[in-house]
Amino acid sequence: GEIHGAQVMSGATVISKEGQVRLSGGETPKCVFAGESISVAGDVFDGVWIGRNMQVEGKVAGGEVHVSQNLEAQRFERTTSRPLSVVLRRTLTCQDYGELMTQEAVKLMSNAFKIRELLDHQIQLLDMTEREADEYAGNVLVFLLGQDNSTKQLAEVQQLRRRAAYLDRILSVANVLGNSIEDRMTMAMSEMDSANNSKPLLESLNNELDELTREGDIGQEFFEIRDELSFLSNHLSRRALTSDRFRELLTEVRTLTDRASSKYSVLVQNIDIKEGVLEKSLGKREILERAREAKERYDVMEQVLKVGMSRPGNNEFRRKATERYVGLMKRYIENRFARVGMYKRNIGEHESRIMAIRDQLWNEYNISLPLHVISDEVQNSAEIKGEFGEGVMICAWKHLLKDSMASSKGILYTPESGEGVLTYTRTTTGDVKHTAGQPTGLDTEEGAESAMIEG
Repeated sequence: GEIHGAQVMSGATVISKEGQVRLSGGETPKCVFAGESISVAGDVFDGVWIGRNMQVEGKVAGGEVHVSQNLEAQRFERTTSRPLSVVLRRTLTCQDYGELMTQEAVKLMSNAFKIRELLDHQIQLLDMTEREADEYAGNVLVFLLGQDNSTKQLAEVQQLRRRAAYLDRILSVANVLGNSIEDRMTMAMSEMDSANNSKPLLESLNNELDELTREGDIGQEFFEIRDELSFLSNHLSRRALTSDRFRELLTEVRTLTDRASSKYSVLVQNIDIKEGVLEKSLGKREILERAREAKERYDVMEQVLKVGMSRPGNNEFRRKATERYVGLMKRYIENRFARVGMYKRNIGEHESRIMAIRDQLWNEYNISLPLHVISDEVQNSAEIKGEFGEGVMICAWKHLLKDSMASSKGILYTPESGEGVLTYTRTTTGDVKHTAGQPTGLDTEEGAESAMIEG
């Protein structure tokens, strides 16, 4: 439910499992938790504050603040006597406000998180497969409406797309594995089932990658990334892992993710360049542009084929439409449409299982498992916005609160922003980045320049 109050004083505990907490101010509470949002009309001094969202009309001076979506205040300050740490979390759990869980409840919660990992992966597969089918149809349109000498260039584009699709699927599983480690570090290690959910994820990944390999050449460097991910996943399957080893594995998974993301970005850039060259000489280019914007390139491809094949004397178009390239691309598209149906069925089954666990936890144990925690909303990046004093610690993972190394991945210490409103965002790979705003009102040009130094 919702809680409305005035000033929260030292040692107070305020918990709204799935609702909102509205206050006029607060100083050194033991814990303020809101499953939805915390709103403070005045200032906040010290204490522990945990919420999906938090908005403070005044300043936040000292304390420890955890959010999984948005945190905003007029100003964030730290002093020697009032250090301030902010954790931009991927998700929150009932253990954040001290929920005591039976062994059966822990097992149910663990199962819900595991199913959510599978759900996240299936949602990503659905998105990338629908996108790829649309892109392949676009390549067919370029071939049909373009010049005769485009076959070689389109084959090069297709090879790049295949490699990008290969990496896309590896990135999907790497992100899910990284999130899985973080979830288990967020939950109490003694209470969370330490056996991870990598086996079904790897089986799904291997099926997807084998299918792409059958379509054509991939490249040895991409096979090596696949092998490295399998190696890390096998390590995660071991039950006797210490919290330090979990942290090491999380760093290794995120490092692999960063490397694969860089390679993926290069592939996408090369695809865009090659396609741009092909489309410059394209007849009826506006047809392709409208279809791309509406993500309807498959429907337009079918329509162009139908109309072109039915026109008398259109021998040149018929020759193109019956070439091997068109037949091959249509088969690739059909294969992806067939998998789309499977992903949708899997998504529905996973969602039903999670909802059943959510109801059981609440009905039998009075334990909250909010919908946003077990949905794909957790993929959204948490962010903090406001003016900043020098030295506010912003980190991406809860365990980094105990890390004194300023250079650790996932930790950022803010520069002085003056009167400038800055935004810092938690990335999907567990970094904290300055994403918007500039320092203003600083005394000197040199001061303004030094204020932009992060970390």
